[in-house]
Amino acid sequence: MQPQFAVLGDAKQWRWFSHPLERIKAASNTPLADTWNQIQSASERHPVTFTIDYETSVSGYLGGSKRGLEAVVWGKYETLSDNELFSRLPDPAKQWSWELECDASTWVDRIGQLKAYLEAGDCYQGNLTIRGRGHCDATPEALWRALIERQRVPYAALMPFQGGAAISLSPELLWSVAGEKIECQPMKGTIGLGQSPAQTQELAKWLSQDPKNRAENLMILDLIRNDLGRIAQPGSVSVPESFVVRRYQTLQQMVSTVTAQLSTARLADWAEALMPYGSITGAPKKRAIEVLERLELSSRGLYTGSCGFIYRGESIANVAIRTATLQEGVLEFGVGGGITLDSDPMDEWREVQLKARFISPP
Repeated sequence: MQPQFAVLGDAKQWRWFSHPLERIKAASNTPLADTWNQIQSASERHPVTFTIDYETSVSGYLGGSKRGLEAVVWGKYETLSDNELFSRLPDPAKQWSWELECDASTWVDRIGQLKAYLEAGDCYQGNLTIRGRGHCDATPEALWRALIERQRVPYAALMPFQGGAAISLSPELLWSVAGEKIECQPMKGTIGLGQSPAQTQELAKWLSQDPKNRAENLMILDLIRNDLGRIAQPGSVSVPESFVVRRYQTLQQMVSTVTAQLSTARLADWAEALMPYGSITGAPKKRAIEVLERLELSSRGLYTGSCGFIYRGESIANVAIRTATLQEGVLEFGVGGGITLDSDPMDEWREVQLKARFISPP
């Protein structure tokens, strides 16, 4: 069942979109920029939400389908508090189930194959991912409420997606645009919570100072700076924050912030420069995408794509991590991690288990 409204957070408030007026969907034989232009044109009159899957976001690198970009034009747009949001949602879902598509031995084997590419110099980081699949009889709205009630994240979203729903609990910002200013917040480096507040703080301190995690974050930070430079006014790209550890209900992650003044007002240009996001591909981006295409067990779908909105020049888009889709009871999501030559395969498997906690049943 497809929701008849959409919700998107921005760390301060909830944006609620209702009264759908029009649906926009990319066609395989149409340049992706044409669909982005159609979305932006509609946004001059009405708010528009959009979803784009990973495979469509990499079509400029690999070719293939461009049908995974779709949008809804809405007749009504409101900003809500937490209490106002939850008063409009159904009771939370009580039951659902899932399992990962591979076990630890398969994951370790894939990391070994990826490391062979790293050793050969094809790339110096690759974000390897796997899928989880399962079943949920509840509505997408009920499942999203059950998840968001127990783990507040800044860029969560619930949106129509391919006849079903996108259920996103993303903490990662792809872009925030207001006027000529754009902000990106690449996220790389993960650790769990401690048994006490003091232990959690110690783990955060360790993560912020760990050479391996800082190196991974810096790789992606530099990649995003370069991508942003393609659409920024000369000399305007800056890094006001780097290696900041943020705490969420199930884990802690390291975030850096990049800002710039835009040299272009075209949504299509932003998407071409920044999608797919460097934090979910690797570096250098093009070769990492090609390597991951060979190694990953199945298509990513919406996972590591994006959920966003645009209205009269303002736009927010998340990186669709900790994101699931639900369609006719079929639940699917993805998890993964950045792999370098220093990565320990079993540590990476434990990180996958940690990241999957976002969608653990009650």
